[in-house]
Amino acid sequence: MSKTVRHGIALVLASMLFLVSASFMAIPAEAAKKPTASTIQGIAHMAYNVTSLAKARAFWVDYLGYAEPFAVSSQVAVIKINDNQYIELYEGKLDSTNGQYQLKNIGYYTTDAAALLAQLKKNGVKVPTSVTTNALGNLSFTVTDPDGHVIEFVQYMSTSLTGKTQGKAMPSTRIFTSIISNGATSKNQLVTNEFLQTKIGFLPNGDSGLNSHLIRIPNSDQFYECGVLGPNETLNAATAGKKNQVDLKTDPGMTIQEAVDILKKRDPKITVDLHYTSGDRWVGNIYDPDGSRVELDDK
Repeated sequence: MSKTVRHGIALVLASMLFLVSASFMAIPAEAAKKPTASTIQGIAHMAYNVTSLAKARAFWVDYLGYAEPFAVSSQVAVIKINDNQYIELYEGKLDSTNGQYQLKNIGYYTTDAAALLAQLKKNGVKVPTSVTTNALGNLSFTVTDPDGHVIEFVQYMSTSLTGKTQGKAMPSTRIFTSIISNGATSKNQLVTNEFLQTKIGFLPNGDSGLNSHLIRIPNSDQFYECGVLGPNETLNAATAGKKNQVDLKTDPGMTIQEAVDILKKRDPKITVDLHYTSGDRWVGNIYDPDGSRVELDDK
């Protein structure tokens, strides 16, 4: 075999090896959306207590550009992110007695609330006797995690307020079009991971097992973030506001810098903290009028 032929074969083999390697490198991104046995489909909402509904509305509607798809009451507002995701605002006193402060509950949506309730009961989770219809007309039930956070599981109904407004109330002023992660305070990361993974049905992040800051939400590309307190941190309004957070992603094709430039024009008085994360992502942080963190992302 000539030297030229051997060189040609080597190049072909190298090209094949590169293609195979590239295909394996793509697997983790695809695996994040791989269907699982769980009926949980993703993040439904973050519900916050707010001291002033008017100020909270100004933040979510006037500043971030979202809309209210329907009226609920004089003390409650629902802000629509997209057809499956919402921010719920409840005017009243912040609850500092159990460390929740602004956080009222965390919501995830499911294709079958009754089946999920039965599965969680089998897994040893304390659940109500049956699902009920919530204030918006959807089937739901709640459980409480080891840190006292209330988790609501929602089955969207076509006859509900959310169902009747599908495809509506998503104006062009809405520059962040999805929630890609949420999180809350955690006293013990291992305990939080064990509850969410072995009992609720969330998934490990890669090969991290039961000791990860990020936990995958089944049947989605979304994550839950464990807001573990640092060695010098205490649970107070400021730390709870930082860790009881929601992460918004820009409309496809818009960079975080472009989005922030729009926000600065809307209200230059609101500080946007742009920075690189440990994963080398360029993100922003803003805080609502009562101090809860909203992370801004484009990936």
